Amino acid sequence: MTIRVLHFLVVDDNDESREMIVEYLKSYGYERITEARDGAEAARQINWDPTINFIISDWDMPLMNGLTLLQLVRANPNRANLPFLIATSPVSDEAAKVVLAAENFVDAYIIKPFRGDALKEKIDQLLSSSVHGPQKQVLVVDDDPDAQAMVIEYLKTFNFKDIYGVRDGRAALDYLTENPGKIGLIVSDWEMPEMTGIELLRACKSQAQLCEIPFLMITSQTSMERMKVLQAGQANVDQYLLKPFTRDDLKIRIDGLLEKARFKKEIQIFITQGSDHLDHGRYQKAADFFEEALRIDPNSDLVLRGLGDALIKIKGVEAALPHYRRAVEMGSSNPKNYMKLTAAFEQIGWIDKALLLLQTGTTEVPDSPDLHFHLGRIYNKKGMFTEAKTEFEKTLEIQLDHQEAALMLGMLGSRTE
Repeated sequence: MTIRVLHFLVVDDNDESREMIVEYLKSYGYERITEARDGAEAARQINWDPTINFIISDWDMPLMNGLTLLQLVRANPNRANLPFLIATSPVSDEAAKVVLAAENFVDAYIIKPFRGDALKEKIDQLLSSSVHGPQKQVLVVDDDPDAQAMVIEYLKTFNFKDIYGVRDGRAALDYLTENPGKIGLIVSDWEMPEMTGIELLRACKSQAQLCEIPFLMITSQTSMERMKVLQAGQANVDQYLLKPFTRDDLKIRIDGLLEKARFKKEIQIFITQGSDHLDHGRYQKAADFFEEALRIDPNSDLVLRGLGDALIKIKGVEAALPHYRRAVEMGSSNPKNYMKLTAAFEQIGWIDKALLLLQTGTTEVPDSPDLHFHLGRIYNKKGMFTEAKTEFEKTLEIQLDHQEAALMLGMLGSRTE
C-alpha cells in the first residue's frame, strides 16, 4: 500500500498524544489523516468515510476503548482486513492487554511512550506483512515434487509462514472446499493428473467462497503457451508465470497479485457508494467516489464508466468522453464500454465515429447481440439497409428472442428485397 492511497484514522483521547502521532505520520510523508477522540467517534468516522484504510488507536479511552473498536472493525466484512495498530501504556496489566488484542486479531501494537522511528518501524512491518499475507496459508499445487519444493522454498524466503502442498487439482479443490477461509493465495501448475490447473481455476472462480482467493498459474513455455494464456485469461486467472522462472520472477508476480487483491475490496466499496449516489441523482458525490477508486486503480473500466456516467450529468457529454474512451481501451472485451461511448458519440452527432466503434466492437466481442443490434441500427440510420439487415440477422442468431432485432428486420423486409 503506497503513501498515495493510505488514509490514517488516529484515535486517542489525549490531545498531545494524538497530535504527536499525527506529526509523526506527516513527517513520513503521509497526508491523509483523520482524527478521533475516542472509539465511538472513530466508529462513526469509519462508517462515514470508506477511504479510511489504516487505524492507529489508543487502548484506554472514554465511551469506547481501543479493544471494542478493534472488535467492531473485525466484525464488519467490509472492514475486517483494515490494518489496526493499538498504542498502549506500560502499566501492570500490559501483558493481559496484548493477549486480548492478539485474540481479536490486532495487526500490531506499540507501547507508550514511543519514538517516531519506532512507530515508523511498526507501520512498515505491518504493511509488509499485509502485502505478503503470512497470516494466511498458501496452497501450492504441482504434481512434480521437485518443482513444488522449489516454489515452497521461494515462498519461505518471502516470509510466508504457512504453506501447504498438494499433488493435483482434485486434491487441491477438496482441500479448498474444506478450508475456504484459511487460504490467502493459490499457486498452481497447469499440467497435472486428475484435474489440471485450468480446471481448478475455473472451479475456484465459479464458487462464491473461493472466487476471491488470488490465483497464480505456473505453466511451461511450449508451442501451446499462447493458447494456454488465452484460456487462463478467459477463466479470470489473476496472474500467470512461465517456466522456467527465477525467485525474483515469482516474487514480482506474487507482490502484484496480492497488492491487487488487497485493493479489490476497497475499490468495491467506492464503486458501491458511487453507484448508489448515481442511482439517487447525487452526481457530484458519485463522481467523488469514482475518482477516489480511480486513484487506486486507474485502469478499471468499471470505474471509468461510472465516472463518465457521473460527469455526463454534471458537465455534459464532452467531459465524459475521455473516460468512456479509456474504458473501451481497458475493457475491450466488455460490450458495455462500447455501448457507453457509442451513445456519447451519437449524442454529439458523430454518427460515423459511432459506426466505426461498433464495427470494432463486433470484431472484439462477436457474440454480443447488443453490439450487433446497435451496429444494424446505425447502418439503418445511414440508409445502408443491406448491412443493417445482416447485423439484425446476426443479432437473432445469437439471441433468438431479441424483439427489437426481429421488429427491425420486419421493417427492413421490403427495402432489401
